[in-house]
Amino acid sequence: AKVLRGDANLTKSLLLSLTQKHKACVGCLSFEESNIDESLKYELMESFENALLTQEMQGRYNILWVEHTDKGRLELNFVIPRIDLIIQKAFTPYYHSADITRI
Repeated sequence: AKVLRGDANLTKSLLLSLTQKHKACVGCLSFEESNIDESLKYELMESFENALLTQEMQGRYNILWVEHTDKGRLELNFVIPRIDLIIQKAFTPYYHSADITRI
């Protein structure tokens, strides 16, 4: 595993500080290829974040991106603690029924 973006210790600390039942939004971008160009990985992560989160939320959330290749394919896993860093209130980055067709 390799951290591509974010601070694993900060993300862990945020998750441990949360008291709500659902502490994080987690997911994975999975590719058939065992690897892709490094710049494309960052472009895909940026594009995904922009699609998932509104412009209003930019700079207000923590996200950790971790690359895994142990299954013979490239996986870009993400963890988003469900806390707005500015107002310190819970937020939900993804509502399945509303966002499935958009993401």
